[in-house]
Amino acid sequence: MASPMEQFEIRPIVPLHIGNLDISFTNASLWMCIVTGAAALFLTMGASSRRLVPTRMQSIAEMSYVMIAEMIRRTIHGGVIWAASISKKRGPASSAIATASL
Repeated sequence: MASPMEQFEIRPIVPLHIGNLDISFTNASLWMCIVTGAAALFLTMGASSRRLVPTRMQSIAEMSYVMIAEMIRRTIHGGVIWAASISKKRGPASSAIATASL
């Protein structure tokens, strides 16, 4: 009989060991890559068409991007100019990663 906690086990897919350090690629890291890729694809597809009246997908992608950008800006809050430069340079990447973590 299988335990209900079995679904949460972290199993190595690609075992990697450097000395005593275990840096294996696990099922959890696989799902993180899949979700981050899906979020990046969603944001890219939403931003790909430039229309006068935005489509539903473009509108949802823009709202999620603005939500993440505001969350990052409020979290950094060290300096408004510095936070704005971080948002412009690394906005899409940080937005995809933050969307995946939600």
